[in-house]
Amino acid sequence: MTATVLVTGFEPFDQHKAGVNPSWQAVRTLPQHMNGVALVVQEMPVEYAAVKARVPETLAQLRPACVVHVGVGKPGDIRLERLAHNDGYARPDNRGEIPPAGMAVPECQIAELRTSIDVDALLDRMQATGWSVTASTDPGRYLCDFIYFTSLHICSRSGTPCLFVHVPPAGKQYSQEEINSALHQLVGHITKML
Repeated sequence: MTATVLVTGFEPFDQHKAGVNPSWQAVRTLPQHMNGVALVVQEMPVEYAAVKARVPETLAQLRPACVVHVGVGKPGDIRLERLAHNDGYARPDNRGEIPPAGMAVPECQIAELRTSIDVDALLDRMQATGWSVTASTDPGRYLCDFIYFTSLHICSRSGTPCLFVHVPPAGKQYSQEEINSALHQLVGHITKML
């Protein structure tokens, strides 16, 4: 049976609402297979309740070997997020809502969860090919952080590696085509690590 990697991007929101979200634009260009691994790509809504419902359902259905979430961040480097937070979600989503108690997983007593993926190895590989990639411990306490914690909480029980990647807005440091290429390389490195 072929291993599967789930890769998600987000729908438009805030300043991206009128147009496109560079994260989904990059994710949707990924091939169906890479290094003998099947890639399943999905566009996620910028809605806490929808993410809370879809992530467990999708992970249970696919049982992926790895999960890679992608979102748009600040201008500058591509950022690999080392951790996610459980609380502090006060920014309204596309529906104007916030999660109950401002938490990703209210029944969880852990404040933050870390990825099991070797972020430093990925940084070395990406930087060696000329990409401006850094590590971060601040995924932003919005939907990016929220989906990451939600997935890490589930994946930590099964030992499934999970990573969040922030790409910059298109045209700020990299064009959309360059963002697509960088994500393609990054996912390629991840599939080789499985």
